[in-house]
Amino acid sequence: MVTHRPDFHWLEPPRFDGLMTVADVLPADHTKLAWAWAADVWQAWCPHHPTIRTWNAQTPPDRT
Repeated sequence: MVTHRPDFHWLEPPRFDGLMTVADVLPADHTKLAWAWAADVWQAWCPHHPTIRTWNAQTPPDRT
């Protein structure tokens, strides 16, 4: 990804107020809560989804 990387630029981080944290995942059903946590984080970055998808599309697959 680094060798043929897109032109990355800073993405302003979202606020994570009220979202699940790793502390919520540790004491419980790890798999189910880890996926819920990942979904919360991805949704928080929603304003940047088009940029992230463009970067992913411009990044060739790893051939190692």
